[in-house]
Amino acid sequence: MGRSLCLLKYKQTIDESRKLRALGDRKNTEHGASDDPKAPAYWNIYTVLKHTINPGGRLPYLVIATHCHFDHILGIGLLPPTDSGPQHQNVDQRTGPITAVLSSAHNKSHISPWKQDFVYSPSTSINVPTGITIFHTPGHTPDSLTWYDKDSRLLYVGDSFYETKSEDTKECQLEGEMRAPILFEERSHLLTWWRSLDKVLQFTKEQNAQLEHQYTRSGPPPRVAISASHVTTTSPDAEPFLFSIRAFMSRILRGEVKTTPPDSGVLPFKDVMVYDDGPQAAASKNFEWIVWAPKRTIEEGVWEIPREELS
Repeated sequence: MGRSLCLLKYKQTIDESRKLRALGDRKNTEHGASDDPKAPAYWNIYTVLKHTINPGGRLPYLVIATHCHFDHILGIGLLPPTDSGPQHQNVDQRTGPITAVLSSAHNKSHISPWKQDFVYSPSTSINVPTGITIFHTPGHTPDSLTWYDKDSRLLYVGDSFYETKSEDTKECQLEGEMRAPILFEERSHLLTWWRSLDKVLQFTKEQNAQLEHQYTRSGPPPRVAISASHVTTTSPDAEPFLFSIRAFMSRILRGEVKTTPPDSGVLPFKDVMVYDDGPQAAASKNFEWIVWAPKRTIEEGVWEIPREELS
């Protein structure tokens, strides 16, 4: 294996992540003990990398932080010294495995470069060859990133878009994992999310056109697949996936989706509503969606997103 790549789904400062580690780590024995005597007592980003992807710290790897929610950042403070985007330390000054950390830079308190919106492909100056393109897709959070792996034709969208169920979770016995909502919080901005969705969709169309142009065999050409967080692992065709969530949000903004309040005490912010066709209606469709969002977020979207775009 010439490289190891890991998606670090969120980013936060190292000091903050150390504080949060105690809140989020869970012992192996609490979630099914491992038969491996070398398995770590706690699972987080660092222990997963060390135990499963890079035992012995022999391989350089790239960590991509797609946004700053703490539930996926735990363990980043334990990683070896890091690089940030195009600014690299001298490799000779390092100890332990070489690690590159790339994240959005919405805030100076996070990893630089700061406040730059551009499509970026990581350099190979630390000997981590990639076919990866990363671009800023704010909306779910202001610092959300999307990245595309050309070699595997996989588009990773973090928590920006994901289904309520997937093939991997339909048989899941954990009731709380059965129907996962796309979550907008108080910092979320629906117009920005909408523009990011269009950016991702346009990128996907361009990549599919390129794949079709380069394909010389008989049969259908390969397509860009999509991978997301929570219950969505991989959908074989990203384009209809993205069109479907766009159509669902259009229906929400037109007032065509059933709206109910969530169970009390579920979320730490107020005035959240659940936008859900229900499992029976969703069962007849190729994709199933639920959105949880503050009423104000949806109302702002109604005012800000042009009506003619809601198709």
